Amino acid sequence: MEGYSNNGEMLSCKDMAKLAEKAISLAEIENVSYTLKKGGLFSHETIHDLLNGAILLVPYDADFNHSPCLRHGHTAHWALVCGVIIIEDPGESYISKPSNVYVLCRHGKSRFLAAWTLEELHKSNMNLWEFSPKKAEDGLLYVVPEGGLRSKRSVPNGSEIMKGCLKYRANKRFAT
Repeated sequence: MEGYSNNGEMLSCKDMAKLAEKAISLAEIENVSYTLKKGGLFSHETIHDLLNGAILLVPYDADFNHSPCLRHGHTAHWALVCGVIIIEDPGESYISKPSNVYVLCRHGKSRFLAAWTLEELHKSNMNLWEFSPKKAEDGLLYVVPEGGLRSKRSVPNGSEIMKGCLKYRANKRFAT
């Protein structure tokens, strides 16, 4: 046991990166690189990476309908950003009109693909300040990064970028 989680929680981007690295290695997936990125989710760089096929693992606060919300980390979950939609030609700047950039996401709370603006996911990610007080008092032991959600160990406002070409083939794992 690596000590990343006791009850399914994953409160550290660094630990999530280590776990993803292990999973990719065990699945023998090749030609995939991953980077732990701090802040700046709503940026030209992120949009460019998504347009070029990258996927992101992003912590965010999930509302009752699983969309991003601002609850200071009390309802934190992870989303897998697996696509991007640009509504209108952005001209010189993707970030000049926030309502123009949507991301396609998967998460463990729904079997449906979600579409959210990248800006609302970014704001939710930037709002992860503290561990849920309700969970802190439920009697279970959680792995909370030393120093809390805003510590360097946690990588506050982080995300993990994975680049490469993953294709699913029936009767096989993943192929590149």
